[in-house]
Amino acid sequence: MNKLLQAGFLRIRKNRVFIGGLILSFLFIAAILIDQKNQSVQYGHSPKLDNFLFGGPIAISIILSVLCSLFVGTEYSDGTIRNKLIVGHTRTGIYFSNFILCVFAAALMYLVTLAAAFVLGIPLFGLPTIKLSFFLTLFVDGFLLCVAYAALYNMISMLCSSKSHANIICILAAFFLLMAGMILLQMLNAPETIPVAEYSINGEISVEEIANPQYLTGMKREIYQFFYDLLPGGQVLQLANLDILHPFRIAALSLSITVLSSAAGCFFFSRKELK
Repeated sequence: MNKLLQAGFLRIRKNRVFIGGLILSFLFIAAILIDQKNQSVQYGHSPKLDNFLFGGPIAISIILSVLCSLFVGTEYSDGTIRNKLIVGHTRTGIYFSNFILCVFAAALMYLVTLAAAFVLGIPLFGLPTIKLSFFLTLFVDGFLLCVAYAALYNMISMLCSSKSHANIICILAAFFLLMAGMILLQMLNAPETIPVAEYSINGEISVEEIANPQYLTGMKREIYQFFYDLLPGGQVLQLANLDILHPFRIAALSLSITVLSSAAGCFFFSRKELK
């Protein structure tokens, strides 16, 4: 697999989508920081840099879907995968070499977003106040999340022989996961009570707080929280908001997604008929 990786790294280093992804990752954080600085000047509030350190995975989840599908899909359209098999490379080696390259791209984008947050954020908002132990925990969670995204997109791209189809599926998956995370967040953040206005006989209005039927409690809340932790889209939002209830569970779930999707992808790719 060493030869596959050497050739892959040479190829990805010159890939325009990869280079563009690094630039977009940097610009995404830069745009957020500049926008928040303008708002702080306009409205007179002083946000902390902590709030913007881990917003990068939101952009990475979408950029990586494009990169992985096009990078891996090109091997199908150019006949490269078939040629690799002809010269003696195993399907397992081909699959995991592409997985490592996708992880490399995801990790580099992740580091670029963090570098952008520190390089641009410190002059604008000052030094972060987040505890080092908490920062390192979130850093690991974010890294494992990016690896999980890479595993999912690599699986889709390796199992889909059409580059255009793989690209569409990966992008749709990225937005679906984000939307699912937003829906779960909205349901979990539903208030316990809601105000209800009542009119008295003399025309006066009184407002009372009643129990919110949409408020999640007990086992139902635990189930929704589990899926919010499980889905990469939910993890992305938790990192961006610095609102993580179960950091170690999130890390374990990201690893589970990586292992299961890679195992399933390699299994079906080994049995896939290549034209």
